[in-house]
Amino acid sequence: MFRFIAIMSLSAMVLLMLLPIGCSKDEDSTLGPDHTSPAEQYLWVYGPADSARVLFSGLPTIDAGGLEAISLSAFVDTVLIPPFYDKDGTSYDARILYAYRIAADDGFCAHDKGYCDNIWEQMLLGYVQTETRRTIFPDDLIDLPGAYNIKETRHIHACRKVDVNTPDTMVFFELADLNVVSVTNFDGEAENAVALKDFITPLIPSPGDHEYNMRSLDDFGPATNLTWEQLQTGFWLLSTGKTIFTDPDLTTGAYKLKALREIIVCD
Repeated sequence: MFRFIAIMSLSAMVLLMLLPIGCSKDEDSTLGPDHTSPAEQYLWVYGPADSARVLFSGLPTIDAGGLEAISLSAFVDTVLIPPFYDKDGTSYDARILYAYRIAADDGFCAHDKGYCDNIWEQMLLGYVQTETRRTIFPDDLIDLPGAYNIKETRHIHACRKVDVNTPDTMVFFELADLNVVSVTNFDGEAENAVALKDFITPLIPSPGDHEYNMRSLDDFGPATNLTWEQLQTGFWLLSTGKTIFTDPDLTTGAYKLKALREIIVCD
């Protein structure tokens, strides 16, 4: 099975280089590891366009084996990652479109040990202890290596991903892990993009032997599969946030997907 190491978008990489400035700290050594009370603890959360210092005191708590904790999902609200609305106005939780890199005060994260970032389903299961800021993924709920249990958690980075589903497995690629190219967008202007073929070639030895489809967050996509030759003409526009194809036969609305969720590899 293939495992792909997630990295951050260009804007998130810049944010990671900046060390957040914390508030002044109480010198009482009986308090948490940064000498603040649990009520004053916080995490920095980095979304696709903005970041926020999220205080523990503003979030609901849970009982985690007798210790007070906060679900990891509570830190990533729909202000930082707004819902996706389809043409009928139906909303969809866009947080599943991202992978999440949880890092300590010193920047350590599971990625440093060669592991993938967490997906949203895992964020719903994990939690942060309010007193110690230790991230825990309970063994009875999810089987993850110990590297994911971060001590003195301070950062959560949301990184846009696209799933690739094959008949045998599902993996994900983060957009910033792919080469950026320039294509002509729908307005006739040059725009940075990633090629759809680059989601496939590291994973499928003989891509020409398969057909492909795409699905957005609201399960919208082409009614018929694409050949490998057709897929190679497709791109994801990084600013516009939409798929585009240079094949003149693939210019209708069915091939202009917003909120791209997955590429499906068919037998």
